[in-house]
Amino acid sequence: MVKVLYLSRDSENVNKISSEEPAGETFSEPLELQNHPLQGANSGHWLRIDWGFSGDQTPSISNSVSFHSDPLEAPMVMIGVSNFIAKLSASCWKRVYISVKISDVHPDGFATLVTRCQYDLNYLQPVRSDKDSRTFSLPLRFVSHCFLPGHKVCISVSPNNFPLMWPSLVPSDLFIHPVAANLSTRQRA
Repeated sequence: MVKVLYLSRDSENVNKISSEEPAGETFSEPLELQNHPLQGANSGHWLRIDWGFSGDQTPSISNSVSFHSDPLEAPMVMIGVSNFIAKLSASCWKRVYISVKISDVHPDGFATLVTRCQYDLNYLQPVRSDKDSRTFSLPLRFVSHCFLPGHKVCISVSPNNFPLMWPSLVPSDLFIHPVAANLSTRQRA
């Protein structure tokens, strides 16, 4: 069974995830993805001997454009490869990077990394002209994860994820259009 989670922004400027498609355009302005040079550096254990799980994703989420679901009422199981589909625009498409992470936010606020992806967007769709908007379908890494009741789903998007992906040397403003963004994921029936 394929489930689609829709990204939107409400009238109080709160970024949300919903299982229902937003009715009409909730707002017209795209959101700028801020470039924090060390984005992601504090969200993993990069030199651990046991190569364990990544650490708390909360600092990484706070430096990203992030969308949160309401607390789940029932378990939600993600299986396989999910696709993040978004309309993006940039002031310059040369060396524009994007990092997308899905996290499981526990009731106490601790956020566990579930899956992620990072791409050079120009590599996926070579430059046609600057200042145009494009729709991308970005596959995330394979995952098998159960979000428990009371937990929240968080999708965070940023233009870099150091040290896995360095910030671009070519300055560019990258924007996401949430009303045209969603996450398509396989779930256990």
